[in-house]
Amino acid sequence: MKAIEELSYEEAIQELLQVVETLEQGNVISLEEVVQLYERGQKILLRCKRLLNQAELTVKQISEGETQRFEATGEENAGGFAGE
Repeated sequence: MKAIEELSYEEAIQELLQVVETLEQGNVISLEEVVQLYERGQKILLRCKRLLNQAELTVKQISEGETQRFEATGEENAGGFAGE
């Protein structure tokens, strides 16, 4: 099992779905196991939220950079795509 902080977003979502499925099906042997799975699920959820926040910040920074470039240069086509 991979460390949570090493999981990509896609890997984290996949593992979170597996945790939820295991808990919903009741295939867990002991209460301790249930608690451990639930705790791992919560940590994976937090990892997903962090990765999404990082992606959102990156997109925002890119967008702001393009807007600033447009304002500074007066370029009509700040996105760099023909026909925009």
